[in-house]
Parts: sequence; C-alpha cells; structure tokens
Amino acid sequence: MIKEVKKLSKSKKFEYLVIEATGVSTPLPVAQAFAYTPGISKYAEVYNMITVIDAENFEKQIISD
Repeated sequence: MIKEVKKLSKSKKFEYLVIEATGVSTPLPVAQAFAYTPGISKYAEVYNMITVIDAENFEKQIISD
C-alpha cells in the first residue's frame, strides 16, 4: 500500500487519496502504516479516518462482546 501511495504522490495527478479498507475490522493497521513508515510524511499524511458501522445491530453487538 505504501509503495503505491508513493507512486501516486510522485505522479502529481491527484490532490487527495481515499483508502477504502473493506474487510479490515479495525483501521489501526492502516493508520500505523502512515505513522510508522519512515519518510512517508513527504508523500502523504492522514487527515481523517472514517468508520462505517452497522447501526441497526450496533447495540446488540457491543453488549454481546
């Protein structure tokens, strides 16, 4: 992922990049990739992270865990 982000950044074709991580139960590894990769800050920075939840079943799931 980081390799592709660098390549896209160097192309100068895009101002923003949205990374959609379907199937990832927690966004932490995606955020850590940007936080702990040396030198990545000159190519990209994370402005926001958005999480979509199943609102209809959220309370039931949170209570059962």
